[in-house]
Amino acid sequence: MTLLPLSGIRVLDLGHLLPGPLTAVLLADLGAEVIKIEKPPRGDANRYIPPLQHGISPYFLMLNRNKKSIFLDLKQPKDHRKFLKLVQKSDVLIENFRPGVMKKLALDHEALSKINPKLIYCSISGYGQKGPWKGHAGHDLNYVALSGLLYATAFRGERPVQFATQLGDIVGGSLMPALSILAALLLREKTNQGCWIDSAMMPATMMLWILVLGKILQTGQEAK
Repeated sequence: MTLLPLSGIRVLDLGHLLPGPLTAVLLADLGAEVIKIEKPPRGDANRYIPPLQHGISPYFLMLNRNKKSIFLDLKQPKDHRKFLKLVQKSDVLIENFRPGVMKKLALDHEALSKINPKLIYCSISGYGQKGPWKGHAGHDLNYVALSGLLYATAFRGERPVQFATQLGDIVGGSLMPALSILAALLLREKTNQGCWIDSAMMPATMMLWILVLGKILQTGQEAK
């Protein structure tokens, strides 16, 4: 059997929609044991995105391959305690709720790092966990627009064109967090300590047109 890079690493996936689950599945593809936490009784809403084949969503399958799954209602004391036991034996936690939700559940980084100091805790949000925009809702179109990336699709004098895929969610909300988690795992080898990754999708999306941004910052000229 081929030994994969993340063999022996356990990841708790509390993600929903696209960014969190995609981040986790990238780690699963690299060999991590990913345990998906679903809320009973229906589980992840992605299970029901059409088209359904034999009652199964291909969207759900693509985002959750190579994962295990457990149903826990984290608002219920019994399930909350079960989850804390999983945290004690895990390496990484991924969540993409709005800032503040995990704290209300007493599952924020400060709380969980006390029971597992080596835990790498990754929070994915639109605009980060701090600052004036932290409570704002957002979707992929907001991130590509506010990052300036959408501007790059417009010819002179014309309106921008929306991308055919979710670049903000995929790059800013999944690839960058996954890269950060890999870096944190390497850092833990040196420090023997976990950390909190505050991964914001909007600024991370700016990486997609970093060369154009560099020209704008250096010359002050409008992008064309």
